[in-house]
Amino acid sequence: MNSKNLFANTLLFLGTPILYILHPFKFYGAENLPKGGGFIIASNHIFWLDAFYIALCSKKSVHFMAKSELFRYPFFNWFFRSLKAFPVKRGYFDRQALKTATEIIDSGEVLGIFPEGGIVTPDGKPTKAKWGVAYIAGVCKCDVVPVSIYSKKGKGPFKRITIRFGEPIKFSQLNLGEHPRKSDYMSAADYIMKKIITQWGKGNERD
Repeated sequence: MNSKNLFANTLLFLGTPILYILHPFKFYGAENLPKGGGFIIASNHIFWLDAFYIALCSKKSVHFMAKSELFRYPFFNWFFRSLKAFPVKRGYFDRQALKTATEIIDSGEVLGIFPEGGIVTPDGKPTKAKWGVAYIAGVCKCDVVPVSIYSKKGKGPFKRITIRFGEPIKFSQLNLGEHPRKSDYMSAADYIMKKIITQWGKGNERD
């Protein structure tokens, strides 16, 4: 099992009290994360700090795909790359980002994706997924762990959140076949998002 790198461990250790003050959180289902092999974590996106909360719950490093604008300046480029994030150019097919994503999964590590396109939703409710998450799963033939992030009282600071890890979606459940079309990827992405929304609908309830 890959452990988190020293920088990420240190940052999360020092930052956990701050994160808890900003958004007191609890999580369920972390035992659903596979212990071996590469896979995708797919989550809805309500706060810009979502990736940090997910990382806190995972024993393995999570390489998050993040919008390229975050890497524009040298300090932030160093900071996010030190946390194993990597850039993706939104709005068109980014071959370099796809190559990085597949290398991460093929090496047995974890790829983190916000299927809605990396955009924080305005009202905190999950929206429609882009088909990229299914495309990457199809290329790597890997499983996808659906994750929901829920806030009952809105998106502002000091609002409580619940992070819920669902059972892995097996690659076979995505029904992508040997030569999938874009419509197949879109259907698979919808299926992944449906699982996320189902978990999100449980709110703060225990499993």
